[in-house]
Amino acid sequence: SACIVDVAMGSDSGLDLLPALRKTAPGVPVVLFTAFDANYAATKADAVLVKSRTSLETLVQTVVDLIGVPAKEMA
Repeated sequence: SACIVDVAMGSDSGLDLLPALRKTAPGVPVVLFTAFDANYAATKADAVLVKSRTSLETLVQTVVDLIGVPAKEMA
């Protein structure tokens, strides 16, 4: 399993979820999928993808790569 987090969630930030997520689900890969092109290195996310430059196929492939499951098994 993996977690895809949108940085902008209404008036809140998906980044606020990361500490609790890392604590309750250690080892679960986290992908930030964001409209904002910024430096997210401090979040220690496993991947950061900017929506305007990322296709759905790239998002799916990134998650598949992180969880280590061949794409054919995801179908």
